[in-house]
Amino acid sequence: MEKIIKISNSILNNLELHANEQNPYEACAILLGNKDEKIWETTEIFLTENIEKSEINFTVSNEPVSYTHLRAHETSLHLVCRLLLEK
Repeated sequence: MEKIIKISNSILNNLELHANEQNPYEACAILLGNKDEKIWETTEIFLTENIEKSEINFTVSNEPVSYTHLRAHETSLHLVCRLLLEK
């Protein structure tokens, strides 16, 4: 079954700004939100830094990953996806 990830324009704008700020390095974000059978709606994003400072690889520190998993457990939110932002 195909899933749809719904992202608001404001979140998309934040993702685009983050990707531009991280340029020329790869950028990534972790998306949290609500889900039903067909749609995953993003409600929160956590922008991550490429600690490798690489244009072709992305390495994120454990802190943002741990925090988002903790945030998901503390709320009714789910991990929607880890999103690699391309230039």
